[in-house]
Amino acid sequence: MLSRYLASALFLPLLCVGCKAPVYQPKPLNGGQLASYLMQRRAVVMAPQVDGNVKESSLGSATPVHPAGYLLTAAHVLDGADRTRIRVMLDPKSGIPKRLLDARVVMYDREADVALLKTSVPLPHVFQWSPQNALLPAGLPVVHTGLATGHKSGLGTLTEPSDSKPGKFCHTLHLAPGDSGGALVSLGGEALGINHAVGRIQTFGASFFSGSYSVRPDLRRIERAIASDIKTHSKP
Repeated sequence: MLSRYLASALFLPLLCVGCKAPVYQPKPLNGGQLASYLMQRRAVVMAPQVDGNVKESSLGSATPVHPAGYLLTAAHVLDGADRTRIRVMLDPKSGIPKRLLDARVVMYDREADVALLKTSVPLPHVFQWSPQNALLPAGLPVVHTGLATGHKSGLGTLTEPSDSKPGKFCHTLHLAPGDSGGALVSLGGEALGINHAVGRIQTFGASFFSGSYSVRPDLRRIERAIASDIKTHSKP
């Protein structure tokens, strides 16, 4: 199946003839390389609720984006949480021991559904983003790093083109609770967005999957927030 998607990726430009923006064409990693690459960058967010009951904690995923300890997650993962007690756990393949790390909330934007977290531990493996000026074509093969299904969901595709500007876009991967905040990734290993929500159609008393959504964050805003935070908290 992987070889089929790798082959299809070579013909993606045919889907966007006449596009003004350059079409994103990732150089695919082989299956083993990609699996290892993703495991090194998987992270879990634990957000205890304000009542202090750890059993009521919200669990989500996170996307490492800066080696100084910064990760992105979906803002709704932190809804109702005591933001002074946020914890992050990275996959053992990251090279960091499997333990809970304290995380500070640097930025929270509920409308965009993006939050920026900071741990005190440097992150040896972070995601690079696909080019901001490139068109993400419909049919682009994708995988994700969500906690619940990222390790078993297989491959999906974008269902519509995206211009790489901040906002939501749709794909065929079936996300589940806990996947929010994980990275949506091309077969080249570059992050395209972070997991946001599952779309469903209600009809005749039944619910049907209509696609999942990921959010492309405002990368320039994220870069500014990280630079400002580093400057504010740097030792004199």
